[in-house]
Amino acid sequence: MSDSPAPSSFLDSPQAAALTGVTPFEIRHIAGTFAGLCRRRVGKEPHALSGSDMHGVLGHLLPEEFKRLDPRANKVPAVLLAYIEFLIATHPDADADGLRDGYHGTIGEFLETVATGVNPHAHHHHGDKQETVVRQDPKAGRNDPCPCGSGKKFKKCHGRSA
Repeated sequence: MSDSPAPSSFLDSPQAAALTGVTPFEIRHIAGTFAGLCRRRVGKEPHALSGSDMHGVLGHLLPEEFKRLDPRANKVPAVLLAYIEFLIATHPDADADGLRDGYHGTIGEFLETVATGVNPHAHHHHGDKQETVVRQDPKAGRNDPCPCGSGKKFKKCHGRSA
């Protein structure tokens, strides 16, 4: 897991203090990794994330920081929820609904991705699945006559641009 320092104000916050079963090191490490991904990969401070940004960080970027079946992943939900509540409490401009909705809508995806090593829904495709093209005629070889009928070898005619 990459590490970026979590704000010390979060570590000293009531939200972090309320966490049980998580060491201060784990809190710092999980929140710091999340904050670092927000800054480096999304280009935003954690409190400035939209719900969609939260989905991208939590559902797609953060799982890359864990090995498959990593036991530390089970501590992420509690730590990140506390961190989100801290961000909302300390940044009046934060999109509270977006952060919470993005978290609640994506935390299951995070846990499943770390558990299986595969994202449960690959939604990065655009449009319908492309069909495989099956060639009807045999492909022209470089030294075969060009199919355009010029009389030249394919490599000297239409094969030049290929």
